[in-house]
Amino acid sequence: MWINDYHVFSDLAPFGGYKQSGFGRELGLWGLEEYTQVKHVHVGSEGHPALRPGNRLLVSYPHVTAFRWAGPTRLTIGAGRAAAVADEVLRLGAKHVLLVSDPGIEKTGLVARVKDALGSLHCASFIDVPQDSSLDTVDAATLAAREAGADGVVSVGGGSVIDTAKAVAVCLGAGGKAVDHIGTYMLRGWPVPHVVLPTTAGTGSEVTNAAVIHHVELGRKVYIVDDRLIPAAAILDPMLTVGLPRGLTASTGMDALTHAIEAVVSRTANPISDGLALQAISMIVQHLPECIKQPDNLEARVQMQLASTMAAMAFSVAGVGLVHGMSHALGARQGVPHGTANGILLPHVMRFNAEVAAAKLAQVARALGVHDSLEQTELATGAAEAVSALVAGIGHPTRLSDVKVDAEDLEACAGLALTDPATLTNPRSVLDAQEVLAVYRAAL
Repeated sequence: MWINDYHVFSDLAPFGGYKQSGFGRELGLWGLEEYTQVKHVHVGSEGHPALRPGNRLLVSYPHVTAFRWAGPTRLTIGAGRAAAVADEVLRLGAKHVLLVSDPGIEKTGLVARVKDALGSLHCASFIDVPQDSSLDTVDAATLAAREAGADGVVSVGGGSVIDTAKAVAVCLGAGGKAVDHIGTYMLRGWPVPHVVLPTTAGTGSEVTNAAVIHHVELGRKVYIVDDRLIPAAAILDPMLTVGLPRGLTASTGMDALTHAIEAVVSRTANPISDGLALQAISMIVQHLPECIKQPDNLEARVQMQLASTMAAMAFSVAGVGLVHGMSHALGARQGVPHGTANGILLPHVMRFNAEVAAAKLAQVARALGVHDSLEQTELATGAAEAVSALVAGIGHPTRLSDVKVDAEDLEACAGLALTDPATLTNPRSVLDAQEVLAVYRAAL
């Protein structure tokens, strides 16, 4: 730019116009750039082609044993251990924590017990988490935390509460609103410390690297995924689950079983995830009915908590599958509770996958207690039948019609499930929404 003088041309300075005076630049580095192109070269660090993420999901390479494992959560386990929550907060360096929960948990008195255990570390509470927490819920909780000067988060509840608290911890640590952090491994900072006290029989979110949040405007579930999201500490206290309605124990227990079975059959499973998931299946099939029949059985409840956590450790690395994609769609469009949808859909998706995952489903069948003398294909079928029997035996809904699902909306749900990231790791490729719709209709 020149003022009251004529521009002096220089080889080191750019020259060019705007609007009708022309575009582009001459001279200087900027002039040279007109004659260059930007080239992007990406070199994968995975080594074997079968380990590249896109190839693993889309191409049927021979299985190669190579994977990463992230599991930094410190677990405190046992009846009455909720009293240790203050110790965990202090160990992580937080001094003022936001307590996150929901109205149902507050009515049981659990929020007051945790608040008392926290003492002066508690600076504010956010108790308005709904069944399917939304981006607006996260932003409201974050605002409450910021106004109170919170530098840590404690969550007391099930999956929606824990996922809300994860997202709040991200917003407090990295800034911004919940929508700013949607994505996979895109966090720009570290979350503040987060201590989890699960109150259900199956969410497992206390050890996973994802938060699933309802995007109301889009009408679908969205994800924040990053290993930094894994809570630093969790307390598995079965006394926090005593008093749960039987229906909630059943649905969250089926949620845990779905995590475990989908982790085993996932196309990105590995030996560690298989070991954790198969053990979790054996524990769930034994102890979930005990929790239903004897609600005050603390040993059965702590075993269910352990199984849920193990299943979550497995699926947080191995991934899940079509059951979760379909359940996310039903939750976003029709408000069906996630665990309930999982329990209903699981045996139907197992049958859908049986053709390509017979060997893995045979392992699942053995963990479920199906007679081991059967052929592999019979074991795979037997696994689905065993899950159906468990669902009915614990009084869980067995059909989508039992939970008043709108059959006319299932085609839209099928399209949504097809594009859900959870569906990517399903063992059978899901490429047609009509295939998903057929599974929905089989479950009606």
